[in-house]
Parts: sequence; C-alpha cells; structure tokens
Amino acid sequence: MFLHFLASIGIYKTEIYHQHFKKYNIEIISPEEKDKEEVMKAIYAVKAGNLSEKIKKNILKIAQKLIK
Repeated sequence: MFLHFLASIGIYKTEIYHQHFKKYNIEIISPEEKDKEEVMKAIYAVKAGNLSEKIKKNILKIAQKLIK
C-alpha cells in the first residue's frame, strides 16, 4: 500500500511519518527534491496569507506527478 505525501522539508528529514506508516506496511511516496522545495515555498506563502492561483496550480501539478 502507498501513501502519496506532501509535507514540509523538516517532515521529510525526520521521517517521522515514514516510521509510523512503515509499521503498517504503508510506503510513503515523496516528491522529487526540487518539488519538495516548491511545496515548502507554497507552505510559507499560505502561512503568509497568499493563496494565489499560481500556488494552487504548482501544488496540484506536484500532486499529479506523484500519482502517475
């Protein structure tokens, strides 16, 4: 079983969710490094109140790449 996962860089580095889901034989599928950076930019933008269409499109594009 797989889980496609978008998160902050810190979550990927600590692998806290990876360890948890591994117990249940669930493999986490993460984006490529450059896409992780884009997700991080989007997280910062949303936290700053910027919910632009560009950010939404970037996140959607990254999510779609994960499920292909």
